[in-house]
Amino acid sequence: MFMSVCLISSVLHITAGCTLSGPEVTQITVYSGRLVMLPCSCSEPDAKPEYVRWTVNQGDHRDQEVWYITEKDDALYRCKINGSSFKDIRLHVKGCTLSGPERSEITASLGQSVILPCSCTETQAKPHSFTWTVGSMLTISEIWSSLGSNWSHVYRHRVQLSSNSPGDLSLLLSNFTHRDEGLYACKITTHNTTDHRLLFLTELKKGQGYSRRFPYSHIALIVFFTLPLTAGCYAWRTLKKKLCEDTAHQQHM
Repeated sequence: MFMSVCLISSVLHITAGCTLSGPEVTQITVYSGRLVMLPCSCSEPDAKPEYVRWTVNQGDHRDQEVWYITEKDDALYRCKINGSSFKDIRLHVKGCTLSGPERSEITASLGQSVILPCSCTETQAKPHSFTWTVGSMLTISEIWSSLGSNWSHVYRHRVQLSSNSPGDLSLLLSNFTHRDEGLYACKITTHNTTDHRLLFLTELKKGQGYSRRFPYSHIALIVFFTLPLTAGCYAWRTLKKKLCEDTAHQQHM
């Protein structure tokens, strides 16, 4: 599902006499989840360096390889040949930030199709991973996860993802029934951070108009649904603070 980023140095063969072409620093901007080529080539067509080395942020060694491009790949890359000549590529990654209100209510008539909106502000950006879940007062069930690319058997033949753009994560639900009422959550993960949008789907009663107002009667369900996420974030922050305190204590010893 994800595209990848490649450090391409195949044009740099293994002999001597290469002068790197292009400016010393090249700026490249790319959306997360897309393919990008980091350019590094000899100005002489037949010239070949003795060896090529890629590094990230002027320190970490990076072998020629392929990996998923996310916000964490926003960095300075250096292509170095023959131990002295080098070229820098500054890679800027535009990631996914969810648009729209954090909570909203959607109504649908029985038997009709309904779109549950969820999208990135940058329509061409794609999050590292995302999931759709639905919750009731008793359970939380997963509908779709990009990590497994599997649909829940309950929804497999009635839901599909939007294909308008890479950043459109909206869910199309067909043949709406009473059982489909509940709190739906679109959750994305991007480089150690998470974000979500909550949509409460209910049946449209006769004489009832569409409303964006979130009723107070749903607050209990929202708390039930988001409590595990909040608890997880709190636990992580507490652990991180303790590790920092332990490190500081050891440094003063």
